[in-house]
Amino acid sequence: MFLTEGTNRTMVQAALRFVLDTEGVTAVIPGAKSRAQLDSNAGAMDVPSLTDEERARAIEIADSVEGFGA
Repeated sequence: MFLTEGTNRTMVQAALRFVLDTEGVTAVIPGAKSRAQLDSNAGAMDVPSLTDEERARAIEIADSVEGFGA
């Protein structure tokens, strides 16, 4: 998956980074059912932000899904 290849990010961390890097967002409150999920979610603060290209591609994909996106 283009959001995780060549990075230390999991897909969940990539999603959290996407939201955290959105202008105007100061916090994200994800759920977790285990300590491992909690640790992974917290790890989103330590992984690289999405590049402009990754972010644009993610938005393009979301916009192409009917009922999702803008």
